[in-house]
Amino acid sequence: MVNDQNKAIHHIFEKYSENSPNHIAVEFKSKSLTYQELNSKSNQLAHYLGKLGVGIESKVAIYLKQSLEIVVAIFGVLKAGAAYVPIVPTYAKERLSFILEESEVSVILTQEILLEELSWCQQKILCLDKDWPIIDREPINNPTISVIGENLAYVIYTSGSTGKPKAVMITQIGITNLMVWVRSKLSLTSKDVLLQLAAISFDVAVWEICLPLVSGAKLVLIETEKQTDIKYLLEAIDKYEITVITLVPSLLSLMVEETSFSSNKLKKVISGGEALSYSLQESFFKNSKAELYNAYGPTETTIETTYWQCKPESKIIPIGSPVVNSQI
Repeated sequence: MVNDQNKAIHHIFEKYSENSPNHIAVEFKSKSLTYQELNSKSNQLAHYLGKLGVGIESKVAIYLKQSLEIVVAIFGVLKAGAAYVPIVPTYAKERLSFILEESEVSVILTQEILLEELSWCQQKILCLDKDWPIIDREPINNPTISVIGENLAYVIYTSGSTGKPKAVMITQIGITNLMVWVRSKLSLTSKDVLLQLAAISFDVAVWEICLPLVSGAKLVLIETEKQTDIKYLLEAIDKYEITVITLVPSLLSLMVEETSFSSNKLKKVISGGEALSYSLQESFFKNSKAELYNAYGPTETTIETTYWQCKPESKIIPIGSPVVNSQI
């Protein structure tokens, strides 16, 4: 753990790709990538991005529909030494234009189906489906770019108090510090399966995507339009044998009311984004044997600042203790 805290997040992932190359890293619908396949593809993308001039402190936009390519894109950008800027395809043109210009994005990673929406953009555009035969010519070895903790990892835009998008810039050391600490706190292993629900434009998605992949665990993606469908979510939790999930309390409260919630294999549920009430905690423990955690933290502090493991007998739910190497 101590050694991992001094590494870039993608270097920790690379360690698992070497130790467990054939373990499934990510699954979406009927498709999946092993750790070795994901590492190879993200390496090829990183090498190709380098040919496009992408390097340390460059910004690369990720403008993709839910797919395995999202994960390839994130790690490919990080391996190139750059920072990724996640953008949801449903953004209005005005907001998209503002983000691309202000963040000084040099390359946009997208899919052929979205090309028309980006026809006005001045940045270089790379389709991870249509252009993959070209990218696939690149070597599969890990890039040797030297990344330090102070280098940017990603830039996420919040709504801002005035309605104008506000950039939040997170460094490599910030994301690594949190991921390694949470991995230890939750005792994650290669047997765990985590479900990704948040849109990639939200900081929680960083957690959901990166945490399993720096733990040797499996990441499961589901269609965007089904991410708030309670019945479908419960079926997915059962089908994919999800062991760890992050939910906002409003969504969690709807799930615990369903009879099927008590029969799943969930081991740990992280509640965040809203205040966790005592009544919800009480209902949760009546219907589940899983552990419940209350997480708190604004986007500016790398997703979560504090953590608290809820106790069935406690009527008080504090925000808990600060993440290691941080203060509140």
